[in-house]
Parts: sequence; C-alpha cells; structure tokens
Amino acid sequence: MVNIIGINTNNSSIQMLDAQKMETATRAAVLFLLDESGSMKGDSIRNLNDAINRFPSDVCCSNSFASTNIEIAVMAFSDSVRQVADWKPLGSYTPVMLSASGGTDLGCAVEAALKKADEKLKSGAFKTVHIVLISDGNGGDVTSAAQKVAKLKQEGKLVFWMLGVPGYDKNTARKLTNGEHLYTLTNGKQFDYSDFIRILVSGVVRMQQTQNPKLEEIPGLKTIKSNGNGGSNGNGGSNGNGPNGIGFF
Repeated sequence: MVNIIGINTNNSSIQMLDAQKMETATRAAVLFLLDESGSMKGDSIRNLNDAINRFPSDVCCSNSFASTNIEIAVMAFSDSVRQVADWKPLGSYTPVMLSASGGTDLGCAVEAALKKADEKLKSGAFKTVHIVLISDGNGGDVTSAAQKVAKLKQEGKLVFWMLGVPGYDKNTARKLTNGEHLYTLTNGKQFDYSDFIRILVSGVVRMQQTQNPKLEEIPGLKTIKSNGNGGSNGNGGSNGNGPNGIGFF
C-alpha cells in the first residue's frame, strides 16, 4: 500500500458516530458540484463517478444514523449547470454517471450550487450545508460567487470544500475557498479521489457530533506547506482549520 501524505493509512481518521453521540448529532446536507467538461475525459471522469458513488456507503458504514440524517445532492457543470440527483437521504442514493464534454463555467456553477444549498437552509431542518467542488477548470468569473461563499461561511451556514484536479487554476481556487478545505491531487494520484473522499467523510461525520457544528482537527493529518503562508503544523492543518491550510496528498 502506498502511503499518502496527509491521511492515516490505518483508516482511523474515518470515525463514525457511536450510540452515545447519535442523540445529539445534527443533520447534514452534502451537495457535490462536479466538473464534467471535456478536459475531464478519460480516467478523471471515470474515477470521479466511482468515488462519488462510493461516498454514501463510506459514510453509512457502521452508522445507521447517517443513512437517514445525511442528505446528498449532485450537480454537474460544463458550459452550463445541470442537476444530476436531487436531495435524498444517503440510504436512498442512486448511483450517477457523468460524461465529459464542453467547456467550463465555474462561476455560474458555484452560483447555482449556492441556490441549491439555500433550499436546505431555508427548510430549517439543516443548519449547515457542505458544498463539495471537484474541478480541473478555471472558466468564468467567480468574484460574486466567492463573496457569497464567504458570507455563508462566516454565518456558519456553509462549509465549502474543493478538490483541484491537476490543471485547475490555483488563484481561482483560493478566491473561492480562502485556502480553507482546499485540496489538490499530487504525487502520481492525478485521478484517484479516494483519499479526498475519506477526509470528506470524516469531516462531515464529525460535524454531526455537535449541536454547534464546527470542524475539529482530524487526527493523523498534517499540514504540507504549499507557500509562505500555510504553517507546517498546528492551526494551518490540512483539514482547513487554518486560514491558509491546503492539504496535498
């Protein structure tokens, strides 16, 4: 087994809810926003389909609470944005199949995802929505979308995750994320999303464990300094707690 920097190889970072914590666990909504533009053809889109379709079973493993109290929706984008799967509990999830073609309008895609997330926030049943963007593109102006993301994050209503597939624009990514919960594939893992999904599973489940959702530091993860801003440990962890923490694996 290849050791990947930034995640436990013994899977101890994936901690499911125990019986004592289920009573106080919060409901969670996870919206995947997936790039299906032409540049994602081949292994990238095939492995993306596999990873997203494994996500429900990874979360629900030994966690019956999650199957009904975590909901998932899937949107995909290229030149335009489309809804692939509407909100459903993880236990009712039906696998999706994306195919790559067209250009990349990232700005419009994030705006559409924010509107979709707002459905859950307005319902009153969900305090926080996770938007998970996976993309190799940089098309479209994200300035307006980034401002809305920042506002919702500050209000505690949104956790915005991004996985940059090789070729993505780092400046655009940092504008959207402010360096928080931003990951990229390196070290020959160009089209293998499984490690990111493990981190995502752990983060979502941990947020369920409190009535005041807040991501905690995930044991076994360590920060890899990507530039002069991110620390090598402590507050800039690769789980995104620090203002410039960027996880590389």
